[in-house]
Amino acid sequence: MNNIDMVDMDILKEEAFAAEVAIDDFEGLVGDTIYTHDAGDRETALRWMTMEETFYGNQDVRHWVYKHGFLFTSHGKAVVEELMNIVTFKEFDDE
Repeated sequence: MNNIDMVDMDILKEEAFAAEVAIDDFEGLVGDTIYTHDAGDRETALRWMTMEETFYGNQDVRHWVYKHGFLFTSHGKAVVEELMNIVTFKEFDDE
């Protein structure tokens, strides 16, 4: 293995660790919303967490998850799928 491969592996490890931390932080926020703010369940918590956002389509949902730092993980993909059934999409007006 050459030095470039070692650097690439280090970067991948750092990115994986950062994604794990981001997932833990996000799930902590969901749990806090459920238990501390009385959302009652995960779906309600996610609805409350996203209610101030405007979503026009899948790309906006993906961006919201991206901002939380774990879009490009299996957990990120699962959260996107969850949110696609929870958020309200706004129609785009050409006014």
